[in-house]
Amino acid sequence: MEDRLLYHPLSRRAVQRELAEKGIAAETIGQVLDALYPVAKEKQLALQLAQARYERTSGLTQLQRTRRTIGHLTRRGFPVAMAKGIVRMLENQASKEDG
Repeated sequence: MEDRLLYHPLSRRAVQRELAEKGIAAETIGQVLDALYPVAKEKQLALQLAQARYERTSGLTQLQRTRRTIGHLTRRGFPVAMAKGIVRMLENQASKEDG
């Protein structure tokens, strides 16, 4: 599980779905996720992924950067609302730095 989060990070919901598809009991999945992947860690991971994608798309228009970063997060299973909030925060930081 820890390797999965390091090398191909996904949201808690996506990890839960993957484990369930492998036939692991829901109770076991819940215990593992609570121990190794708390909600706070999920938000931190989403922010790290978004920052990396946002920086890599610096040569694009603002709309393209926004869409690609949100798309990147949602394809990894993060909720759209979370993705939009994180990208909005990144945009605000960028506008303050450009200032």
